[in-house]
Amino acid sequence: MDSSPYVFVETSDVVYQTRLRGVSFANEWLKIDTDGQMTLLGSNPRHTGYAWDGCSPKFFFWDIYFGTPDGVIEEESRKPKTYYASLIHDVLYQYRHEYKEQVSRKMTDLIFLDEMRCRNFRLSGLYYRVVRLFGWIYWQDIIRKYPWSKYIFLTIFLLLLWLSFFGLTSLVRWAFSLF
Repeated sequence: MDSSPYVFVETSDVVYQTRLRGVSFANEWLKIDTDGQMTLLGSNPRHTGYAWDGCSPKFFFWDIYFGTPDGVIEEESRKPKTYYASLIHDVLYQYRHEYKEQVSRKMTDLIFLDEMRCRNFRLSGLYYRVVRLFGWIYWQDIIRKYPWSKYIFLTIFLLLLWLSFFGLTSLVRWAFSLF
């Protein structure tokens, strides 16, 4: 298995209409027009496509990926339901330092929510709340500054996910079963 941390690679251009207005930005991977149209330049001739990890966090151990599920495969696109939402969100987070004054983290997260809802992803509300709760970690470069911190945040995320599905009682019962 490839040791790359990336799960997906998009080799074609993806055009998406966002709620952004009045923002103008362009680099080798991303173009945002003042009318809100965003284009990911996956066909960039200098590279083999734009790569990202899908919904974060993810890590792999012994050739198995662990982390946030990307949803079921859509019949029409043959891609996971969060494929485009995570692509758009990741590219906006990646280049935030280049346009940070024009687009807020909240707006970036709302665009993520919009795309998940467009795909009828049933957990869109939960994923959005988790991104709002933990997105600052990536937006402020905490992971880059303190690489070990991702394991702490992953543990907290998994605990919150457990609580959302099974509740506090089952978590307490499991914890006491360890003793």
